[in-house]
Amino acid sequence: MIVFRVSIDNKSGLGHLTRCVVLAREIQNQGEDVLFVGDFIDEKTGCFLSGINHVSLYEAPHEILNEEQDAQLFLGHISSYSKSLLWVVVDHYHLSAVWEKTVSLKKLSVMAIDDLVRKHHCQAILDYKWNGGNAAELYAEQGREEVQLLLGPDYLLVPTVTAGPSFEQDKVSNITSKLLIGLGGGGDAKILEGLLTNLLLESETSEKLLYIKVIVGPFLKD
Repeated sequence: MIVFRVSIDNKSGLGHLTRCVVLAREIQNQGEDVLFVGDFIDEKTGCFLSGINHVSLYEAPHEILNEEQDAQLFLGHISSYSKSLLWVVVDHYHLSAVWEKTVSLKKLSVMAIDDLVRKHHCQAILDYKWNGGNAAELYAEQGREEVQLLLGPDYLLVPTVTAGPSFEQDKVSNITSKLLIGLGGGGDAKILEGLLTNLLLESETSEKLLYIKVIVGPFLKD
């Protein structure tokens, strides 16, 4: 059993969720059970966890977490899996070495997925962000030789998706400029509207034909 503690509620955390789902599905393919423990998983975010057991740690979204209390709640949720539990994977910007130490004291192996080069107290760190080849030096201050470092783009967690038509497949012959716009899993629709309006006004005075594709996330606010 591998348990994931992931930052996800009905407003944010989709990036944390989707990259952990990539790892979780590969673990399932190898015959191991997984469980996701999120801050608050509703119907909108739960659809990303099809075929994966998941539970909410809280009854409503939490803006600020007390790490030690969160760790104790988490440990209570997974107590029935303690004998079969192999790893705890945490991907959460509001949970740090304090949370990891509390969980590790229960003799559990913890892996942190992070891209902020923070201080950790765990057995493994996965950071696929490109740091100019200096990632190992950045994490050297962890000061624990037994920490396994999985660093760099070789460990990138990219979801498999069914791609729509690419720019090359679009049958528009006189396009001279192509633009792909996305605000991540959420963002403000008013910002997106203003950006598109200005781009279209600018394109009207240009000889170039601008082709825009917009990626809209499920947390986009009106």
